[in-house]
Amino acid sequence: HLYYRHIRIALLSRRMCLQSTTPSVSMTEDIAPVTSSRPHATHEETACLPVKLQLRFAAWLRLSGQFARASEVLEIVSRSAGESAGLLDERAAHALARRDVPAVHAAWDARLASFPAPSARASFARALLELGEMDDVSQLAEELLADHGDLTTVQSLYAEIALQGGDLATAHDFWSAQLEKEGSGVTPTLAMARIALLSGDPEEARAALDRAVTDPGALSPAQLGTASALAELLGQPMRAQMLRLRYAELEVARTVALAAEIDEALERTPKMTPIASEMPSPQADRQLPPAPVAPIREPESDLIAMETSQGDATPTDPRVMETLREVFGHEELLPGQAAVINQVLGGKDTLAILPTGAGKSLIFQLSALLLPGTTLVLSPLIALMKDQLDGLPPALRQQSLLVNSTLSPDEQRSALDDIASGRMKLVYAAPERLRQPAFLRALRQGDVSLVVVDEAHCISLWGHDFRPDYLSIPASLPELSNPPLLAMTATASPATASSLSAAFHRELDVVRTSSFRPNLFYAAERLNSKEEKARRVIALCRELPGQGIVYVSSRRDAENLAGVLGDNGVKAVPYHAGLDRGRRSENQDRFMSGTARVVVATVAFGMGIDKSDVRFIIHFSPSTSLEAYAQESGRAGRDGDDSRCVLLFTSSDRATQTRLANRDALNLDTLRQVFTGIKRHAVGSWAIFEPSRIVLSTGPDDDPDDRPDPRIGIGLLEQGGLLERHPNAPVSWSLTRLASSADDAYAFVSADDDTLWSTFVAWANLSDTPGQRATIQTTAACSTLGVSPETLARILDEHPAWEAREGDRMTCLKLFPVEANAGARLQRVLDEAAHRARDRVDRTMTYAEGRRCRHAELAAHLGERLTPCGIACDVCTGESASASGAPARRQAGPRKRSQATAADAETALKALATAPFPVAKTGLTRLLEGSIQSRIQADRSAFFGALADLQKSKIEAIIDALVEENVLVYDRSREFPVLRVTEEGAARVRRAFEAD
Repeated sequence: HLYYRHIRIALLSRRMCLQSTTPSVSMTEDIAPVTSSRPHATHEETACLPVKLQLRFAAWLRLSGQFARASEVLEIVSRSAGESAGLLDERAAHALARRDVPAVHAAWDARLASFPAPSARASFARALLELGEMDDVSQLAEELLADHGDLTTVQSLYAEIALQGGDLATAHDFWSAQLEKEGSGVTPTLAMARIALLSGDPEEARAALDRAVTDPGALSPAQLGTASALAELLGQPMRAQMLRLRYAELEVARTVALAAEIDEALERTPKMTPIASEMPSPQADRQLPPAPVAPIREPESDLIAMETSQGDATPTDPRVMETLREVFGHEELLPGQAAVINQVLGGKDTLAILPTGAGKSLIFQLSALLLPGTTLVLSPLIALMKDQLDGLPPALRQQSLLVNSTLSPDEQRSALDDIASGRMKLVYAAPERLRQPAFLRALRQGDVSLVVVDEAHCISLWGHDFRPDYLSIPASLPELSNPPLLAMTATASPATASSLSAAFHRELDVVRTSSFRPNLFYAAERLNSKEEKARRVIALCRELPGQGIVYVSSRRDAENLAGVLGDNGVKAVPYHAGLDRGRRSENQDRFMSGTARVVVATVAFGMGIDKSDVRFIIHFSPSTSLEAYAQESGRAGRDGDDSRCVLLFTSSDRATQTRLANRDALNLDTLRQVFTGIKRHAVGSWAIFEPSRIVLSTGPDDDPDDRPDPRIGIGLLEQGGLLERHPNAPVSWSLTRLASSADDAYAFVSADDDTLWSTFVAWANLSDTPGQRATIQTTAACSTLGVSPETLARILDEHPAWEAREGDRMTCLKLFPVEANAGARLQRVLDEAAHRARDRVDRTMTYAEGRRCRHAELAAHLGERLTPCGIACDVCTGESASASGAPARRQAGPRKRSQATAADAETALKALATAPFPVAKTGLTRLLEGSIQSRIQADRSAFFGALADLQKSKIEAIIDALVEENVLVYDRSREFPVLRVTEEGAARVRRAFEAD
């Protein structure tokens, strides 16, 4: 724990040293404009600079994150001045900044071999210390202490090692002695502040920090970095910001001075003509974009660094930029595009994780023109594929097509002919199209050079948008001669990225660009109850401009909250999987057209919604995972304009999320129920059915959203080795014998297929009589023939004498024999699933409750190190109640009764009897307590708030008692059970009103 706290201080203090010298957007206006004076020099001009200026320029490029350009400058220095001590020092610093451990050792070995000064050995030790190589650095420090123990640099190094190793006493003794010797001093005083903080004495740490920064203008950049980190950790955000501003001023001044010196040196240098074969053009060199900030964040145990640095990548194929300009009309590529294009043209299997707006479609469209064969693009979103096709430049549009179910039979045959001829450079299709042998056959003939999988996370069972049709993709790749694969998605954690490689059966090189979108303002608000959440949603929807999405966790909440918003003057529509297709489509159209300002939706609404001007997204409850939250909130502000993402939560949400996570994790008994349900639908080794037919729990007021999901159980059984999931398959096939022709003597290419067909004909009792019809069950045929549904489909499709029509497609599972150790295997799987579920809850709630930058928190989960945004979240701007650690303040109200009476029961009965429309238990409770969430307000019922002085749990108990007395019953003829007054209850109502 002590070491972690030390590392946190160290990383925070190094943050500014690793950043670009350009101040962040959070800096004050009077500083930012100065940064227009940036050092620049072409390859030729750099060679003309003095060596010391060359090295300073290289150091500036290194600190700016422009490592490739810095390497070029160091090579110039090496050729002109040889391997000097300054050059070797900069090489070592360059390697350390890139975290290239072998290069760090090599640079310092060369430095110490040629210039073995004690100070150099101490600097090498500090590099080892930064790399965490404690054993090597301790040995080196002992040698230095023995040989040069009188040097202050050696003593301070030894104290730093002691501090990082947890020996606070040794560190304290050294820095105390330094203070006694110097009387005062910023560096030893800051060291004492660090020691006090690590010792658990924040008051002494604050006092030491006060002494150290009495004059911030006198602090060096390194001292400003340490002081800022301490201020941030000690809860002094204003001081930390002031110190960061001072640091920025110093860096700006240093940058401007370096630029001026370079310009002055170049003015004194005679102009030379560059050699075109050796140097880029001066104009291109001078127009390099500002370097990105080198990201860094606090350490986490499972934090994975970004796999590839994308910012400075350039196309390796000269045709790329030419095609970009001439065909697509763009002058430059966006960050990440060049890196992915290089991978694709190099024939490498790649996973591209690029945020919305990063230009994913351009990558494969441009690559398609440069690859020799056809590029196949697989996406679940037909409407978006059509939009992409319509928006292609003419040169590519005439060589592209979309194959889907809207094509007529003649159009489909023509499309397949075009694909088989090799004339098509770009073919769009949905993944399920790969189940059609004719489509695969045309692709084989046309020669596929690249397969692009959009929304690639859909193949991951544990992803947020799993789609079983994606399982067709890896199964089909061998039939296309295993072309390179480009998988693309907007968000994926390192764990999900790893699972995608396994799912596609490919080692995918990951290209990831920053997920940071500064136009999205992230906020989280802690409230006291669901009632307060509803009130806050209404207020936000009224306050925030433009259209928005409110995400809820249940269908009931979607329906109810949409109605409540409508009742309060906000045009809102619900959207969830329980709506019939027509109403769902109508509600989506109303939102897309702007007729409805807000859509209240479950996660069924999202992927494929091509609406760029969503101005706000509100989460009524935390998402199921932080990855899902990043995906859902990322649907705001796709046009680049400012948008707001608000997460509402209560202290009870952690318990609720944990309960839902435990539901998804299931237990061994529930898993046995799932397996028994699957066996019930199986014939032999195969089961093809709708998983929702397996009902795992029932109850008098059972919410469909709270039932265990059998699909989760299927995934766990697959992990336990009891079954294997295949692409969705038809439940049955309808066969019709066509008119007799020469096709009767058709022979398959494979002798095995001929044998298989003969066996099938005998089993299905087929004859050569034209017009004969037969219907077969897929599971029965596959179990009898010992083949997969995919093989059966291929055989039926290829025989020209028979027309085969598919029945409904459903989940397809192959069952394996249950081995003796199956229970133990499944328990391990369940334990791992429970751990994953708890981890998802912890991450999501840590984000909601956290005190750190929300952009950095999301980025960390997605495998990216990111500095605090400064201006784009409530934590950095100080708006967050969570940032101060203070829980939301519960407003005091009148104490509610805890005892119900017979009169209360009569009131509840009369309220239901006079309700303008049917309500469930929750609706009746809200009506009686006078909730803002009630669809029946005071203007529609005299009983609105009639039991507002009674505890909510007591109102619910009254309703349960009335059901037990058979005064009320549940009407289950609807999607959600509603309450109905029985004849006995109606009689009681009449008597109650007569008594009134």
